[in-house]
Amino acid sequence: MRLLPQPDNPLHLATITAIARARPVPDAQRLRQAIEVRHTDRRPPKQQPIPTDVMPLLQATAATHLSGLQPLDRDKVLELAAAITQAQADETADPATRRELDTWTGTDRHSGAGIPDANILTGPTSTTVPNRDFGHIGTLPVNDQHDDAATYAILYGYADDPRAWLRAGQALSDIWLATTAMNIALLPFSAAVEPPRTRELVNRLLIGIGYAQLAIRLAIPDPTQGDAPRTPRLPTTETIERVQP
Repeated sequence: MRLLPQPDNPLHLATITAIARARPVPDAQRLRQAIEVRHTDRRPPKQQPIPTDVMPLLQATAATHLSGLQPLDRDKVLELAAAITQAQADETADPATRRELDTWTGTDRHSGAGIPDANILTGPTSTTVPNRDFGHIGTLPVNDQHDDAATYAILYGYADDPRAWLRAGQALSDIWLATTAMNIALLPFSAAVEPPRTRELVNRLLIGIGYAQLAIRLAIPDPTQGDAPRTPRLPTTETIERVQP
């Protein structure tokens, strides 16, 4: 896989070259099945901590992509919450950001992509870190539970350039599939790392070990709430360009 963007096409992230066929191994088949059921659930989770062996496993997964995963203690979770609150307030006040957000949520989004109202909560949650502000309420019911038992962490890279961004994305994909297979809900938080001001605040939580790419919440989903609807997926014909050698 070639990771660096092409000079004549800065939007090009990677070229994947298939060189041979191989029989799928059980782990790969398990993760392939996880792709079909992976989804984002923004509702409060169950008041039950994740197993103690999960974080070391996910950290090892991130390391295979030259990335890191740093869990946060209670004080740093509160700092993360403050950074996300500030970032979302800044975005709400910016007309260009609001227009961009409207293109992938609500009624103006592409029919095969984005976040429909069925996946947006009917109101704010009582969780430590606020959910994403989509500018309008959705139709997914929310209860008044908290998330004290959840684990918050920051996915980071060792540089802040396109190669590190791509590697962090690969790490997130593998981590998300691994947690899905273990029935652990992963909720991503990108708002605080988008504006430079709050991104720096999140970087400080890492105490100099890397550059923040995304914050995540890991928790046990609440089975009494049922499964959240799956968000739409674009067909591979719109996301992958196949080039004959």
